[in-house]
Amino acid sequence: TPKRIDNYEFLIDQIQLFLQDKKYCWVTPPRNQVDYADLSLIVNPEIGLKIEDEEFFIKMYFKKPDLKKDKVDILLKIMQDAYKEEFPNANFAVWDVRRGSLYQVKASDDIRVSYNFEQEAKNWLKYATEE
Repeated sequence: TPKRIDNYEFLIDQIQLFLQDKKYCWVTPPRNQVDYADLSLIVNPEIGLKIEDEEFFIKMYFKKPDLKKDKVDILLKIMQDAYKEEFPNANFAVWDVRRGSLYQVKASDDIRVSYNFEQEAKNWLKYATEE
């Protein structure tokens, strides 16, 4: 549809702006699982890049509503938990494509979130299994 074509053209423009003047190569983004209590989450960033000898695994955000910092931190913390052992020197990022904003952390960075993921998972599982 014409609307989708416009979105893709915009996306291509944003990618070109992001990568201009950088030496990069594609890295297959890993797909991994992270477990909190008995709840398993599949984590699969859409983009994997090696930019000037640093690996980046990037989750893309396309939605119109602004991406709030607490949501970014949660996404980055989940990515970090899923990959920090396998990729201890990698960078994890959330890319707000519409706004051209990239939020990134290193595997070793301390990310503080207002949630205890283990407890939240237990609560969700308890709620989900109640009849």
